Amino acid sequence: MKFVKCKNIEKKIILNKDLVFNIVLESPKLYREYLSDLKNQLNGENDEEFLTLFDADNKLQANKNIVLIENLLSIELDDKKINTLIQKEVSSKITIAQNDEYLSLQNAVNQFVDKITYDYDIPLTFDRDMSLTSLFKYLSLQFDFEDSQFLEKLIKKIKLLSSTFKYNIFIFINLFDYLIEEEILLFKKEMNLLELDF
Repeated sequence: MKFVKCKNIEKKIILNKDLVFNIVLESPKLYREYLSDLKNQLNGENDEEFLTLFDADNKLQANKNIVLIENLLSIELDDKKINTLIQKEVSSKITIAQNDEYLSLQNAVNQFVDKITYDYDIPLTFDRDMSLTSLFKYLSLQFDFEDSQFLEKLIKKIKLLSSTFKYNIFIFINLFDYLIEEEILLFKKEMNLLELDF
């Protein structure tokens, strides 16, 4: 059972993937302080813990498990880092048969490059053992959200953050201001499938 203890809130918040917590802070000053303290903690800029995360009795690192999304219209993603993680993960999941196919392809590419550079005036060399990850990087294997609607894009970005960085708790600022009732139901369903807390 995961739960959160929050500065200045006596009651612990028990996380349940079937529940969406909607915390309303009516005081602008309190809202600003809470948001600032949370951001600072998750960014590693504050020694004082604003929020403490537990799994049973084990304390977890908040910045490794929690992501704060302040603006749903522009969720900042580190594209280069995410794409590198995706490329490495896809490379690590190839089967023996796929690896044999890749080695055959690599051999064919090496022979082709040898053939077209054979008569060149200056001796040339190239990487004959290009890793699959390097090939993916060269081919720009990356995530794609181009044709998505707002909610679909939001869900895809959350899935991406969850699968690449292993975040499992998402804190959204003003989530319900962006979604209509049907979208909220769909959003909750998708998050439950991912087994995420929010």
